[in-house]
Amino acid sequence: MRSDVVENRLRILDAATAVLAGDPNASMQEIADAAELNRGTLYRHFPSRERLVGAIHQAAVAKMRELYLSLPKTAPVLPSLIELVGPTVEVASRYRVLILAPIADPSRLVAEAQSVEVLAGAMRRAQVAGEIDQRISPIAAATTFGIQILAAATLIARGGVAPDDAIAQTRLVLHKALQAPTHDT
Repeated sequence: MRSDVVENRLRILDAATAVLAGDPNASMQEIADAAELNRGTLYRHFPSRERLVGAIHQAAVAKMRELYLSLPKTAPVLPSLIELVGPTVEVASRYRVLILAPIADPSRLVAEAQSVEVLAGAMRRAQVAGEIDQRISPIAAATTFGIQILAAATLIARGGVAPDDAIAQTRLVLHKALQAPTHDT
């Protein structure tokens, strides 16, 4: 693929991600303007808004998967998982248009489920090490992590909580929710 074609696609995705994060109802023309490209170029890459949002979703899932894969393969896992809250909230905030966008293409859920399975694997490792409560299924723990990340990104987007506070509170909630019980409890 020609480098200008690749560059234009990346410009469109970056512009669309930023524009739609600020205004989920922004027009394709507004996205083309933000990318400093004409609307024809935008439509050659993405013939519909749905295809554009699908490509943004792919980028978001790939970034989250990359973060999940960065978790340690051996114990301790929980401290790294809690530290991962900051970067994952940043990704969720960047791609917050997806929080509001309906998923019209069910195949998008497959990539998301595969990404969550990577996180569930880290949860399993933490359970084996005695760091995470073994009464919680790894997939439920991974889903809880994801839901808390989306909640933090939503609070930040609404302006209700400063990003640093949202991240700190999310870390606390997840640590308390996932941590294995001590012999005292």
